[in-house]
Amino acid sequence: MDTDMEFERFQELIAAYGAEPRRWPEAEREQALALLGRSPQAREALARAHATDALLDSVVVRRHRCGCAASCWRRRRPRAPTGARHSHRSGVTWGAGSWPGRHWPPGWRLASHRRGALAAAGCQRIRRRHGVPARRAGATPGPGRELDRRAMSLSRPARITLLASLLVNAALIALLGVWLLAARPDTVPGPQADTTSEAQREQFRTAMAPHREGLREHYAQVRAARAEVGEALRAEPFDASRLAEAFSALREAEATASGASHAALTAVATELDASGRERMAERIENRRGGHRSRAGRDRPRRAP
Repeated sequence: MDTDMEFERFQELIAAYGAEPRRWPEAEREQALALLGRSPQAREALARAHATDALLDSVVVRRHRCGCAASCWRRRRPRAPTGARHSHRSGVTWGAGSWPGRHWPPGWRLASHRRGALAAAGCQRIRRRHGVPARRAGATPGPGRELDRRAMSLSRPARITLLASLLVNAALIALLGVWLLAARPDTVPGPQADTTSEAQREQFRTAMAPHREGLREHYAQVRAARAEVGEALRAEPFDASRLAEAFSALREAEATASGASHAALTAVATELDASGRERMAERIENRRGGHRSRAGRDRPRRAP
């Protein structure tokens, strides 16, 4: 070789073509290898270039539509061609250098790693760094936005299933409303009805007051007769004659208490008006915990 390669030229060589010697131009490859053989500084620079290439090879790049590269082309600043522009990665290097702004070295290294990186990850980073809008006002949405809309839209079977579910829920709500309306009483008690009921209850209590003490005594005798029946059933040895006498006494006590209760109710009914007697009749018919008996269920409801 006529001349030896300088270290500065070696740095430009690995910056333009990478750390692989097979990518270097044949005219300068032997000079660069000779410089590596005699210069520790060149070997250190080559090791750093290898590390940079390995780091860039590990970067996962995304494919972008051509509109991004076209946007970069429209926003470029004219520059004079450089020597690196004529390398096998000239398009990438020239595109990186033509972008406006001076804070470019990281992006330039990424763009100068492989051919076409500007149209991929480099283009995305350039757009983020310099604030290039992803979509201009009034522009037609690209394939990405159409894909997003397709992903957000439901398929026809899904729409049919959703509509059927809504209809079933609406039908269930309607049936529940009909059931609640049917379960309401025939008449809705208002303030006047509450006042009337309270007045009737007070009238009934006043009419029953003279008979209450006698009824208590009769029902106390009924409880005592029932207790005697229980003792006769539990007695050992069992005595059937004692149980028969206890049942006979219970029947007599219940008959006496029922007669006294019926007499008291007859006396009270003579002092009540028609509405009071109607309420008294309903209470007697519904005496089983508020549930209507079979005869009461068979009777038609009163008109409101």
